[in-house]
Amino acid sequence: MARVNRDPSTEKTVRQEEVATALVTPAASADNMDVVWPVGSFLDGRYRVLEVRGGAGKSGMGVVYIVADGERKYAVKTFQQRFAQELTFIQRFIREAQMWMLVGFHPNIVRAYALDIIEATPYLFMEYVEGDAQGRYSVADYLAQGPLSLAQGLDFALQFCAGMIHATSAAQGLVHRDIKPENLLVSSEGVLKITDFGLVGCKACQCEMLSHFEELGEVGRTEKSLTQVGTVFGTPAYMAPEQFEEARSVTLAADVYAFGCCMYEWFCGMPPFQVRARSTQERIEKLRRQHRQTPPRPLTERMADCPAALSDVIARCLEKKPQDRWPDFETLQAALLGVVDACGVNVKPLLKIPDPSPREVAEQMRSLTLLEGYAQAIRLRNLREHQNQSPYAFHLALASYFHCEQDTPEEARQLAKALRVRDTEMGYEAVRRWADLLLLEEKYAQAGEVLETFLTRCPDCEERVLEPYVRWLAHQKRYDDALGCLATLPISIRTQFLQTEVFQKKKDYTALIASHKAIVAQLLDHLAELIAGLTEEDSVGFAYPDDAGVLTAVLASLRPEINTEILKKVTSCIWPDLRGYPDFAPDMAWLSESLGALASSLKSGKSSMPCPEYEQAAQLLGYPHRFHEQNDRDEYWFWMQEEASC
Repeated sequence: MARVNRDPSTEKTVRQEEVATALVTPAASADNMDVVWPVGSFLDGRYRVLEVRGGAGKSGMGVVYIVADGERKYAVKTFQQRFAQELTFIQRFIREAQMWMLVGFHPNIVRAYALDIIEATPYLFMEYVEGDAQGRYSVADYLAQGPLSLAQGLDFALQFCAGMIHATSAAQGLVHRDIKPENLLVSSEGVLKITDFGLVGCKACQCEMLSHFEELGEVGRTEKSLTQVGTVFGTPAYMAPEQFEEARSVTLAADVYAFGCCMYEWFCGMPPFQVRARSTQERIEKLRRQHRQTPPRPLTERMADCPAALSDVIARCLEKKPQDRWPDFETLQAALLGVVDACGVNVKPLLKIPDPSPREVAEQMRSLTLLEGYAQAIRLRNLREHQNQSPYAFHLALASYFHCEQDTPEEARQLAKALRVRDTEMGYEAVRRWADLLLLEEKYAQAGEVLETFLTRCPDCEERVLEPYVRWLAHQKRYDDALGCLATLPISIRTQFLQTEVFQKKKDYTALIASHKAIVAQLLDHLAELIAGLTEEDSVGFAYPDDAGVLTAVLASLRPEINTEILKKVTSCIWPDLRGYPDFAPDMAWLSESLGALASSLKSGKSSMPCPEYEQAAQLLGYPHRFHEQNDRDEYWFWMQEEASC
């Protein structure tokens, strides 16, 4: 579908306002950086907030909202706004979301449904795990009531292995690195679900997801559950010896060890190692030594009637050397099944892996695309000085990114989000662009509603949304209103070309042809002036390397009296490396469109004087592609520069 015609003579300024400086309001003040969506409010105008977990003074950097969309609930993970300027943290959050999407769907893994960007902040929509009637949401809650029974513990262990087998198969080289009872949720039906992939490492995606997690001293956290202190990543009570030394290089063997610690605790009620300490650092050092040097007491000494086979399975998980542990979770699961058979324990059959629906797959693919655009915009915002950091400008920048990616649906979503976070009166760029897209998709009623809302709030501002407004009036057959609106503005290429669109809709070929001829004559006069003012020392701008020759050929056909010899002597600067002045690219783009439209109009109007030279010149200029590429070039330049900066 062709892009909406715009005026390069004015569009360049607009695009530079909208995109090249789009990431020019002050940043949020420190006073409102920790504001959360309150209970009862609607996240993104759609999801009703039922509960807020975490936040400033309650957790490290994250916050989780429990929201409802009709009857369906989600757990929505994001980060506190006071950390929104920390590029490293945001990149890690993005990687965590990517990992969760990569893992896919499994009944023993908390499902990540989708990611969305709301007011310039990413929100990961996850499966909400409803606790049981006793208020137990995780294995840690079960352990608060005492050790698990043999049957319950083996059932949970087999479910955990099933989830990890799937995760490590879906993401080659995956290591969770923070396996602990708090990260093993349990549904009301008794289904164990692995969660919190914040510390995951994965060779497949070549990323390290060492997020800044729980911070020392935060309210509501115990030393036992700290995920990161100093250079330690993980939870010390469950960390393998090698994880204390270099968390980034640990393998799946570290997860096997951590799971051994979990099983040890849920069968006897306490982890393998317990220490007394006066400070967190002292406690970590003592745990480090014990994990590295001290053999744990055999489970048979702490658990009444402990099957020897179970004790042996867990003991192998807790070997000090990684190579001495179970090599993977498939092997460990087989060993646990052997314990089940030997003890005659009844456990529930493992759940089948459901096939995701086409809608779920499409939503995850859209989320991954959105993450890529968000990552680009975040790097741009942080790498360039004086960028607008308002949510409005951020969503506008994301819309530009998806425009360049030719992802029209996502571009439209971001424009709608931009308007949602800024009053329509202040968001005319989003209104103009969104209305353009709606007209392209022939959603005329919706386009009219967007435009009328803006003009009701901002009377006499038709010029700010001129292109879509005139096109919408013409579609409504309000030709006199459209032409009257244009007549109130100074004559320019922009207004003249919009006039031709109205005449085209009216099928007034006499006026249409006359207007196109006037535009072509005006553009040729301007090009003649530019050329006449050149000297051999000048540098001039073109869109393509052969444009000097193209322009020479076109003028030889249409204005042979113009001497173009100087074009062979000046220095040509080609987009995107445009250092030259004047820039011939906009005039050549408009001339291409005008000549092509004029040739077409002469045919449609059954003119008795066809002019083949118009059609030939338009083809030389690359009609119809040159004009649309010219309109987009500032946006493409913006993202190309951003990528180069990164």
